[in-house]
Amino acid sequence: AAAVHRLMGGRASKAAKPWCKGGLKFYARPDRKWRKISGSSTLLVVLNGKLTDKRSSSNFEALENAFGGKRAPTLTDVNVTLAKAAVDPKISNVMLRIGDLQADLAGAEEICQSITNVQEKGKDVFCVLESESMAALAIANKCSQRWLPEGVNPRPDELFWQFISVRGLLDKLGLEPKVLRHGAYKSAGEMFTERVASKELKQQLDEILSGRRRWLESNIATKSSSSFSEVIDNPSNGGKALVDVGVFDSQGSFNNAMVERSLADPSGLLISPAAYGRSKRKDLGLPKKKKGKSAHVGVLLLEGNIVAEGRNNTISLQPTVNAIQSARRDDNIKALVVRINSGGGDARTSELIYEELLTLKQDKPVFVSMGGVAASGGYYIACAGQKIFALENTVTGSIGVIMAQLRSKIFLQALGIQNSFHSHAKLAGRYNGIDGWNAAEEEAVAQSCRQIYDLFLSRVAAARGLAVNDVIQVAEGRVWTGTEALSCGLVDEIGGLNDAIKAAQAEVGLEASNVIPARENSIRKQQLC
Repeated sequence: AAAVHRLMGGRASKAAKPWCKGGLKFYARPDRKWRKISGSSTLLVVLNGKLTDKRSSSNFEALENAFGGKRAPTLTDVNVTLAKAAVDPKISNVMLRIGDLQADLAGAEEICQSITNVQEKGKDVFCVLESESMAALAIANKCSQRWLPEGVNPRPDELFWQFISVRGLLDKLGLEPKVLRHGAYKSAGEMFTERVASKELKQQLDEILSGRRRWLESNIATKSSSSFSEVIDNPSNGGKALVDVGVFDSQGSFNNAMVERSLADPSGLLISPAAYGRSKRKDLGLPKKKKGKSAHVGVLLLEGNIVAEGRNNTISLQPTVNAIQSARRDDNIKALVVRINSGGGDARTSELIYEELLTLKQDKPVFVSMGGVAASGGYYIACAGQKIFALENTVTGSIGVIMAQLRSKIFLQALGIQNSFHSHAKLAGRYNGIDGWNAAEEEAVAQSCRQIYDLFLSRVAAARGLAVNDVIQVAEGRVWTGTEALSCGLVDEIGGLNDAIKAAQAEVGLEASNVIPARENSIRKQQLC
């Protein structure tokens, strides 16, 4: 704290007080107004907590924040901050402090792109890594100078998976699972029906983990003859070994890094994204915004399970349809970029959102950006886009259908609960969840499952310009990394959200400025530096 205080030029009698907002922590300079930014400033970005595309709206998080919890920054928050810093003449460099960051490799990939953008503008990005995840290590490795505190030993947990079966427990409870699926690799129900993982599940998970490892090996560089694999696979190698092979420049804490940086640039002012984000554009050395409404590209963030009706971090039908319709009516929105981060969900809702986007596409271009996962229903919705961008570590595909029911009659009888039903139609009540399916009901469900699968195949074939038989070769519920999906023809280009926005701007003839995507989970125009 004393080093930080000296770096900011504070007097010894007035300690720098920490300020927290949105999970981002900074120290305000005591003798300076918080939003005044001088030249040669250092921007401090602290990464903690779960990194998602949009801000969580769960009741639990609201309660946690009410009792003093810290709201984690979103992926957009981080990229917005770095995009502004890249072009701001008053920001000379950036310091990342990566704490308990919970991010997938796709999120790390986009932050790495933002760091590269800052460096291409001739500015250094420094990093202190306090996390032990591979995603955080990949981010740190992109930085110009890196510190690793003693006791921090990055571990490759992103290269591990385990299968947990609850079938034995269900048998003891008298609960009988029944799963119908189209797609041999559609494995969502295996933990309920199988005691060990199927060979198909093992195969696709091994392929994904192999892809992750290849990406880490190619993106985490060493400065010695030892490869990253030799270091990470040796159990005797800790943090010091990563310094010895050049993955990090030195071992040291955040305060050590601050002392070292203050000696190199004693006039540097440490500011935070919270203060930085609320600064006036003229204070940031950026041009004034144009007055009035102007043509722009809209951004729609879709994250969570796809459900017919719901709240709290889901993609629910009516709010999504309303947002798409508002984009269609807004003459200032010339194109729409849909950001998808979803593993799927309700098939009917996916189809209706897809249809709504197709209607919009008749009037305006629709581009798709995939986040960490855009699979099953998430990929179904993506098929409405005229161009699909995926990150190398995106998990996508899963073109298949699954329907399940848990027969609970024996379990309820053991508890002394009896049920009776009355039906005036042959197939009424087939999803009651107590009696299970009879032969006629199971046949009807299987036929419905087949129809949805055929429709899914036809949607993909139409979107990708493929024959249905060619789609089947990459379907059957299989999942793919973004790199594999590109080679399979399921996506068009490797890139992040900013790449999709710039492509949409070019499509409609808008200036491809430095893009900062909208923060909200509704149709907003992208903000430009």
